[in-house]
Amino acid sequence: MVKDDTPDNVSSPMDFSPFDPLKNLEAVAEVIKTIRHLSWSYAGDIARTVIKCGKTFLAGRFVVCVCSDDCIEVYEYTDGTVPPLQKYFESESGQAFLRHCLELAPDYVSLNKNETEGTPDELCEPASYVFPLRHQYEKRHVVKPGLLLMQEPLGLARWNKRFLDSVLVVAEYLAMVIECERLYKLVNEPEKPDEKREEVEG
Repeated sequence: MVKDDTPDNVSSPMDFSPFDPLKNLEAVAEVIKTIRHLSWSYAGDIARTVIKCGKTFLAGRFVVCVCSDDCIEVYEYTDGTVPPLQKYFESESGQAFLRHCLELAPDYVSLNKNETEGTPDELCEPASYVFPLRHQYEKRHVVKPGLLLMQEPLGLARWNKRFLDSVLVVAEYLAMVIECERLYKLVNEPEKPDEKREEVEG
């Protein structure tokens, strides 16, 4: 087999899925419309968004991981061609793996055992990708609210770089929605009695 070194090739020496710009744009627009009404603090909204994204992008696995105070919450969709990993992600080793993924490159990376510590076999084949959730203007050291994990479906489908770049747009939009919700809550959060007392005494 002749190796294809073109930029569009990411996960395989051959790209079995020619990039369709129009269909891809429609998919991104459809997902963003769903995300626009997402409440990051409501688990039902996140679960529905995960299913919508997974089906729209024809992913074998689509996972949204949410950072909370004491753990990383996991919302997983699978299309039936790959085994679910919900229990693994919620285990001690799975949580350590997700925390490691949060420290990866600011855009997206392909998971493999040689480069990403703790990657389970089930995420190596078909190919999987991690998209840290972060606003495009944030620096790497800024705490990320979570991450996306996508895996190709089992079969001949392969994702090229242009497709993955479009998913990055979705990840950045999702991060922006999360940040807007956080700021809204911060502005509208009632002052605590202790804070009011400090203002009076000051």
